[in-house]
Amino acid sequence: HVSVMERLLTALPKAVIFDVDGTLYDQPRLRRKMCRELAMYFFRSPVTGLRTIKILAAFRHLRERMPEMMVDNIAEAQYSLTARQVSHPSEKVRCTVQEWMFQRPLRHLPSCKFPGLDSFLNYLKDRGIAAAVFSDYPAQAKIHSMGLDFSVLLDAEDDRVDRLKPDPKGLMV
Repeated sequence: HVSVMERLLTALPKAVIFDVDGTLYDQPRLRRKMCRELAMYFFRSPVTGLRTIKILAAFRHLRERMPEMMVDNIAEAQYSLTARQVSHPSEKVRCTVQEWMFQRPLRHLPSCKFPGLDSFLNYLKDRGIAAAVFSDYPAQAKIHSMGLDFSVLLDAEDDRVDRLKPDPKGLMV
């Protein structure tokens, strides 16, 4: 007879692939922190703040629709399509999104990281199970800011992928 423990040990996966946003950290908590920061920005500079809010809202809405659009070169299309929608230069859209979605949140991520995540990743490592990340958004800076380490780190904008979830290409790569 094979013991339950032996069956469990042979059933362990070789790798676990994580998403980032909402999987490794409390996304609603981060959004609340960023909403407060954006509100303070708006009250200090209403015209620029309103433009920033419009750009971010349009960008997020577009990104949610992009999987069905099957665009090539996500890294560029997301900015040029948003720019067209909000009637602002593509470079302005890019700078706004980079600042508010990819740079400013980094300082808040350590306090939003899910409790027990480090222990779980160590558990996987101790058992020889690779931990990887595939995200629709650039993930390296987020992972670094949370003090995490993964054997594979890949995002949808990588030239080898250029597809958003639920397209399986990112998981295959």
